[in-house]
Order: sequence, then C-alpha cells, then structure tokens
Amino acid sequence: MTLLDVNNVSLAFGGVQALSDVTFTVEEGEIFSIIGPNGAGKTTLLNCISGVYPPTGTIRMEGVEIVGMKPHKRPKLGITRTFQNIALFPTESVIDNVLVGSDYMLRSGVLRTCLYWTPLGCSAGEARAREAALEALGILGLEEFADAPVADLPYGSQKRVELARAMVAKPKLLLLDEPTAGMTTTEKQELTEQVKVLNADHGVSVVMIEHDMGVVMKISHRIMVLDFGKKIAEGSPAEVTDNPKVRKAYLGEEA
Repeated sequence: MTLLDVNNVSLAFGGVQALSDVTFTVEEGEIFSIIGPNGAGKTTLLNCISGVYPPTGTIRMEGVEIVGMKPHKRPKLGITRTFQNIALFPTESVIDNVLVGSDYMLRSGVLRTCLYWTPLGCSAGEARAREAALEALGILGLEEFADAPVADLPYGSQKRVELARAMVAKPKLLLLDEPTAGMTTTEKQELTEQVKVLNADHGVSVVMIEHDMGVVMKISHRIMVLDFGKKIAEGSPAEVTDNPKVRKAYLGEEA
C-alpha cells in the first residue's frame, strides 16, 4: 500500500530551479533511498516533505495532502525526521532531547515538559511521553545514558539520540538526512543495523538521503537518483547501479 505519494513537485529559489517535476511513491514497509551528486536537490526534497519549503505539485501522506500544512502538524500524520547536522541541545540530558520529539502529544508545550519536567505531579501525557522516550532510547541502545548531558556522548551516539527523538513519536514514515555522515565505519555499521531493525521489527518506512553507497546498497529496497533537481533513475539497487545515466551523473561517463 502506498504511504507517501509525491507528484510533480517543483521548487525554485529565485532563478535557480532546485526541483523539477519530481514524482515517486514510498510503499509501507519500504526503505527508499534518495541519492545524487552534491546540489542535486536531495535535502530540498526532504524539506518539502517535512514542511520547511512549500513546493508546487502534491505530496500526500496516506491520501492526505500535506503541501501547505505546518511542519509541526506532520508528526500527527506519522512523519518525523532527522537532520544532516546534529541539532540537539548539548547542555540538556539525553532524555530531555528525546522528549522534544513528543511535543505534539502534550498540551503544556515542549519547554515545560522537556526542560522543566519533574516526576512529581506530572500529567498523564508527560508520563506517557517519558515512557515513549525511554522505549526509543532502549531500541537504540542508549537508555543507560538517559540522564547524561548529550554533549558528553561521542558523535555517533549523538546521531542516535537524534534518531531516538524522531522515533519517540512512533512514526509511520521516518525521513533521514545523511544519518551516517561523519561516523566511523563501526558506527555506520551499528546505525545501519538499527535502521533495519526499525524498519523490519517496528514497521517504520524510511526515506533516506545517504552518500555512503555501501550503506545505500545494503539496506535500500528502492533507490531514486536526482541530478540538478530532476529524477534521472529509480529502481532496485541493481537496476540503479546498471543505469548509464546514473554512472554519468556520478562519474562523468558518456551514457
């Protein structure tokens, strides 16, 4: 069943055409990767899905049109994301950072809930949010660091905290923007396995931007290739690898 339906999405910044009529679908239970050279429009496309930019065209999540919808309303539809650069509160604890992802569940707001939360007198919603945060940390092997300042964790673990923050809302669709960037080989392997677990064991569909082709080929069900804001290929890892347009985009070969 189709989870995400992106149809003829275009976006321009002044005279620069960042995206041109990009169309694709993501099915339930799928890991769908978006690859392409630097400047191809990958993160711009993710920003359109998450609500940072309002493109032309349509983007539907389970049939609901989300173009024009405020970004903070999208988690209620099951869409969450991580960012290419770490976007955490370094002086706050790991669990407080993860609780930020549960803001939409809470009436009192994220600042009161996450930065000033205390166990005494907390609301039922706050208790559920903390339980969900601990569950997300447990899935990613971080629960022992729940009360530690996030700045004390190594880089790879901080990236996993971001992933836990996205998972606390129990998404149907997880948008990952270069999740393994800056990681060591071991950290990449660990995160790759965790993404596979989220997909296979927890039913989370994934749209992932990733430059490490080893990671992409290992876990993707389908891959779409962008070049200068246009889709030039889509298919299985084997189909994309054998596509002459893809080789030309990456290697400058004659198609």
